[in-house]
Amino acid sequence: MERRGHLGLSMLAIFGSFSVLGIRDMEALFAGLVALALSTVPDMDMRMGMRHRGVTHSLGFAVLLGILTGAMFLYMGLPALLGFLAGFGGVALHIVGDMLTYRPITPMWPLSGRRIALRLFRSNSRLANGLASAAGSAALLYYLAFVLTDVGWRALGAALGLLEW
Repeated sequence: MERRGHLGLSMLAIFGSFSVLGIRDMEALFAGLVALALSTVPDMDMRMGMRHRGVTHSLGFAVLLGILTGAMFLYMGLPALLGFLAGFGGVALHIVGDMLTYRPITPMWPLSGRRIALRLFRSNSRLANGLASAAGSAALLYYLAFVLTDVGWRALGAALGLLEW
């Protein structure tokens, strides 16, 4: 996937699940934003001259980034487990996005060298990346307007003439 596709897929997963679960906790929101920011880190391999879709697209890298993020959260006085989940989750969401494409990755490294590709679309598909981006943006907007705050409900009520704005 392209950067916008990864960000969209991550927003859809993070803020979609936050919406379903009704999560309004600020520490969880911060962790979700950190996971979103880290969801494009695996593609640093392209800028560092490493083999693309290699070690940075694996369970091993997800664990490493989770540990580093957990340590950062602990340093900031936040739960280390929450930080671990943010770091691990960001990489895991990236891996899921790339597994959907034609080009294989080795997501279970170092446990297995098996290469996986579900071959649903090309990584540079304008349609797939655009849909992921749009769906993720919609999930984020819904979460902000209807779950985290009540602005969306008030605006909807006003639009329907049920409430005064």
